[in-house]
Amino acid sequence: MLNGALRPELSINDDALKPLSQAPDNIGSTIRNRPTMTDATIAYAEPDLVAIDIAKARHEVLMAVPGKKRRRRLTVLNQLDDFERLITTLSDYERPVSAAFDATGNYHRALA
Repeated sequence: MLNGALRPELSINDDALKPLSQAPDNIGSTIRNRPTMTDATIAYAEPDLVAIDIAKARHEVLMAVPGKKRRRRLTVLNQLDDFERLITTLSDYERPVSAAFDATGNYHRALA
C-alpha cells in the first residue's frame, strides 16, 4: 500500500477546465489564430493527359497538354532507356500527369 508521501499530488489550474472560448488570452491563442482548412485555397494545375497502348516490343504514347490543340505522339520501346526518355519528356512540362494504359499480358509491368 502506498502512503501519501509517495503519491504525487495533482493540481489542476481552473483555466485549464474552461472551454477555449472562455480561456484567458494567453492560453490557446495560437489555436484560435491558426487558419482552418476552409480558409486555405488550393489551386491545382490541369494535368497532362497520357494514354499508353501497351504492346510486346513497343508502346504507343499519346499526350494531350492543356492549352495546346495538337496532341503529341511518342513511340517508346520496351527498354529502360526509352522509359527514362518518356519520364524526361513528361517532366519537361512541369505539370501533374494523369496516365492510363491497357494491361496487355504482362508487358505493362516494366513500364508501371
